[in-house]
Amino acid sequence: MRTQLLFFLAAALAVQGGLPWSCDFASHSPALKLLGTAKIENGALSLDGRGSYAVIPDSADFHPGESGLTLALVARLDGGDRSQATQDSLDMLCSKGREYIFAHQSGKLYFNFHDGNSWCATTMGGRAPQAGVWAHFAAVMEHFDDPAQGEAGYIIRIYLNGELAIARRFQGVKPLRTDSPVELGRGFGGGPWFMEGRIANAELHDRPLSPAEIASLAGKSPLVKGLLRPGFNEVPQSVKDMAIPLQANASFPQNWVLDCLARASSTGADQADVLAALKWTAAILEREDVGAFTIAFNAGPHPFRIRLDESLAALVQTGKGRGGHPLRGLLDLKRRREILGESALGWEMTWKDEAGEHRLRNFDDGCVWNATLEGKRLAVHWTVETAGLSATADSSLTLAHARLESDFRVENHTPAAILQEVTYPKLNIRKLSSGRDWLVHPWMCGVLVANPTEEQFRYGQEGTFPSGRVSMQFGAYYDDGGGLYFGMEDPLARTRHYSVVGRHGELEVAWRTPVAYGEKGGNGFDLGAVAALEPFCGQWHEAGRIYRRFLERKASWWVHDLPRLSTPQWFRENTLWLLHFTSDRQSAEDLCDTAAYLHEYFGLPFGVHWYLWSEDSRLGWPHFPPKDFTAETNRRLREAGLFTMPYIDSRLWRMDAD
Repeated sequence: MRTQLLFFLAAALAVQGGLPWSCDFASHSPALKLLGTAKIENGALSLDGRGSYAVIPDSADFHPGESGLTLALVARLDGGDRSQATQDSLDMLCSKGREYIFAHQSGKLYFNFHDGNSWCATTMGGRAPQAGVWAHFAAVMEHFDDPAQGEAGYIIRIYLNGELAIARRFQGVKPLRTDSPVELGRGFGGGPWFMEGRIANAELHDRPLSPAEIASLAGKSPLVKGLLRPGFNEVPQSVKDMAIPLQANASFPQNWVLDCLARASSTGADQADVLAALKWTAAILEREDVGAFTIAFNAGPHPFRIRLDESLAALVQTGKGRGGHPLRGLLDLKRRREILGESALGWEMTWKDEAGEHRLRNFDDGCVWNATLEGKRLAVHWTVETAGLSATADSSLTLAHARLESDFRVENHTPAAILQEVTYPKLNIRKLSSGRDWLVHPWMCGVLVANPTEEQFRYGQEGTFPSGRVSMQFGAYYDDGGGLYFGMEDPLARTRHYSVVGRHGELEVAWRTPVAYGEKGGNGFDLGAVAALEPFCGQWHEAGRIYRRFLERKASWWVHDLPRLSTPQWFRENTLWLLHFTSDRQSAEDLCDTAAYLHEYFGLPFGVHWYLWSEDSRLGWPHFPPKDFTAETNRRLREAGLFTMPYIDSRLWRMDAD
C-alpha cells in the first residue's frame, strides 16, 4: 500500500494561550525524533508505512485539557484497497500510546481513547476520501459534565473537510493519562500500526474546537481550498458569465432572485433550468415593485416560482430534480434580507441492515425529488433507491400567516432495512449583520449567545429535549434589525435531539428524531410536528411569545385554567429560589442567617433550594437520611416564613464517585 499523507497536526494550549508544539514543515524543520526511514523532504515529513514514524519530543504531558482535545489534519491517502479490515487498511495518523488514537480504517474515520481497562470510546464512521485526494481531518474530544441531568463523559466528533462525519456520546468514562509521547504515523490499538504518507502542518489543541473553528482550519489549508463540500457542485462558467453582470446591475427584488438562482446552481439544480431563469430575469430587470416583478417572473419559461405572504417571499423550484432542497430562497420582506444559508434546508436519515449502519442525505446519489406547487403550498416527494434501501419521503411546506411551516414523513419499502433516526429539519441560516447578533438557546430557562456563527455557549448547544439542556422546542436568532424564530412545534413534546452550531459563517439548526422499530425492518417515520420559521421584531422576549402562542393553542400539556390549584399556593407565589449547600453545621447556620436577612430585605416570598441536606453515605442508595442539623435548620427557616425544596437526584447517587 502506498499512501501520501499531508498531515496537519498543530499543538495549541488555548486555555493557557501557549503552543507547546506546532509545525509547518513547508517553512521549517521541527525538532522531531525520526525513526525507521522517516525523513523530512520537500517541505513534508515522509513516512513509508513499514515501521517509520516520528516522535514529538517532550510531549508526554500533551493530555486532553479540562474541556477536551482537538486533533486536526490534512491527508492524502494513496495505495491499495482499504475496504477490508486488514493490516494494510489502517493508516494510523496520530496517537499517544494507549491514551488516544486517531486513524483511518477500512474506508472509515476512527478515533478512540483508553480508560485504563479498555478502549472505551470507539467512534468509527464517515467515508474516507478517495485515494490521491487531499482532505482535511479533525477529531474533537469534548468533555461534558451536567450534574442537573446526571450526565458526565465525553462527546467524540470526527470531521472531514470541515463537515461533521460522525459523532458519538460516551457517559461515565474518563481517559487514561499515560507518559507516552505523541507519535505521528504510528499507534496502538492492537498493532502497532503505521502509515505511509507526508506530514506538513497542523494543530493539537487541549480544548475542543467549535464547528466554526474546524471549518475555518479546513478552509485555510492550501491543499484543501477549492474542495467542494458535500451537497455542492461547481457552478458552470456559462452560468457565471450570465449571473455576474446581472448582479452588478440588479436592484431589489431582482438581486434576491439572482442570489437564489446562484445557490440553486451550486447545490444540484439543472443548469439549463438556471440559465432559463437567468435569461428571463434579465428581461424584467426594470420591474422594481415586488408584486409586479413576482407576476412577471412567474410567467417565465422556467421551473422557478415566487410565492408571497405578508412578510415573507419564497422562491421554489418545481418539477423533478436532484441535490439541494427545492426551497431555493426565503426572503424577509420587511428587512429585505435572505434568511437561508448556502445549504438552505435538508434532511438526513440513518438505517441499519446486516451490512451495518448507513447514512443518507437528501443530496446523496439515489435521491430524486418531484415538487408541485399549489397556491402557497409546496409538496415535495423524494424517491430513494440506493444500495440497501428503497424508500420515499414527503414534505409539505406552507407559506401563510407570516411564517413557513413544514412537515416530514418517510415510508420504508425495504424489509431488511431498519430506519433508526431521521433528522428534519436540517436548516442553515444566513449570518445577520445589522449590529450585534444573538442566539436564543433553550438551555435551562434560556440563555443568550453572542456572535453564534463563531462562538458557542460554554455548556454546548445541543442536547435531548425535554431536558435541562434543551428545555423548550425552539430557538431564535436576532440582531438590531429583528430576528428569526425557528421551532419544532410538537403538541406531544416527543423526545428529539436538538443542535444549533456555527459553521461556515452560518447557523446550522438540526432536530434529530429516533424512529420506533422492532426486530424487523420496513419501519416508517412521521415527524408528528410542525417545523416553523417566523421572522419577528424584537429580541428574546418576542421570540418566546411566539413559542408561547403555540403552547397556548396546541400543546396538550398547557395549563389553560390559572391559577393551577394542584400546585400549592406558596409555590405559585414564590418569586425566587435561593440555592444553598449545607456541607456542615456552620453552613446551615449561614443559610438561616442569610435567608432571613434576604427575606426581610426584599419583602417578597421566596424559597430555598437545598443541596447536601442528607448524609448520603450513612445508609446508601436509595435511602436519604437527613444530617443531624437538617430538621432544626428546616424548622428555623419555616418559622422565618421561608419554604424549602430538598434536592434529590438518585441518578447521581448511583454513579461512580470518580
